Amino acid sequence: MDKRVIKKGMEALVMIDEDVANAVEQVGYPAPRLRPVGFETMFAAILSQQISTDAARFIRERVIALMDDVSAKSLLKVDPEALRGFGLWSAEIYLMFSLRRRDVFPAGDLALRSSLGILKDLEGKLTPKQARELVEHWSPWRSVGSLFLWRYYRGAPN
Repeated sequence: MDKRVIKKGMEALVMIDEDVANAVEQVGYPAPRLRPVGFETMFAAILSQQISTDAARFIRERVIALMDDVSAKSLLKVDPEALRGFGLWSAEIYLMFSLRRRDVFPAGDLALRSSLGILKDLEGKLTPKQARELVEHWSPWRSVGSLFLWRYYRGAPN
């Protein structure tokens, strides 16, 4: 999503969610996160699933060392036990950042759920199902809302 799409989406979210409107005043709009379409981006998303970027970089380097080159064909040659599968979070991240889908909410993301709980002033940890229900009304701008929640997570008041 580019700046234009993010601006349009945030303007819509501010109109339909008072909590978002208040939070935007504190942290502003999220920055674009664009990634190229293709195997290498999908591969990176799979490896970084639910872990820090530093840990993902370390794992990516170790897996790439097992491959002839970064391609699907080369990955198929790697022992399956050396790799762990592809999850919903990876697919949603790829849809958002590479295919630029506007209505994706990766509810499996711990930071998103935590940020949403803070935004909505809720006690306890949200389940993915609860988080999805809380942002249903954000459609068709849930990807922009996700970007905003990641930004809010870094800058939200305690």
